[in-house]
Amino acid sequence: VVGSDNNGSLYAPMSSLLTLRYTDPDLAADECSASAVINSLTPDVDIAIQLIDPADGVATVGEFIRFDITVSNPGTTDLTSLTLTNTFNASQLTFTGASLTPSVTASGSLTWNINVTIPAGQSFTIETYFTGGAPANTAVSTASVSGVDENSVAVSAGPVNDDVLITDPEITINKFLTDPPAGLHLVGDTLTFQIDITNTGNTNLATLPLSDDFSAACLRFVSAVPAPNGSGAGSLVWNDLGALATGATTSVTTQFV
Repeated sequence: VVGSDNNGSLYAPMSSLLTLRYTDPDLAADECSASAVINSLTPDVDIAIQLIDPADGVATVGEFIRFDITVSNPGTTDLTSLTLTNTFNASQLTFTGASLTPSVTASGSLTWNINVTIPAGQSFTIETYFTGGAPANTAVSTASVSGVDENSVAVSAGPVNDDVLITDPEITINKFLTDPPAGLHLVGDTLTFQIDITNTGNTNLATLPLSDDFSAACLRFVSAVPAPNGSGAGSLVWNDLGALATGATTSVTTQFV
């Protein structure tokens, strides 16, 4: 830009620091000054996504899961129109709602059309809510944003993502009489039972407590392998049978008369 003297305009390159000083023509001691930086009119947009709940990053199937998506305007112009997209594996993450209702909802995809002004330096956050749909080592939620600023200049950011581990812990337990295997049992006979516990889930079990209840009026406890931590009043208790890997089975044998 070519200027001229005394035309009422001040020209300077972007990022210049301007310092203006004024001296009262009638009182030389009366001076004041001010400084300012000439900012570039550069539009910009940024996006981030964060797993909020569960805080430890591990959810079980059916458990509540929350991701927060934050869109910010770090530029120097206002953003006037944005489209925010969130994608995910619908078999792993079941969408249940959001703090701002999506403009479009599809299987594994959410879209928000944001047609309000986002001033320079401001941001907004949308909370998204899911439940764990199926076990997954990495259930990913991905977000991206695009749009224009007040001067119709295009901006975009993303994709960004965060993830959650979804587990499905489960066990099966079976108890059956092993000795005598069949027939009538007389008073005083020794009865042997076996309890089988199998880890049918998709994660290893770190601890495994067990309780076994019986009729104290009909049965008297004799022994068990492994021995219980407590017994009495028709109940046996094991505080921890130990770790149990996925697909593994552990057994407890009990004897009564």
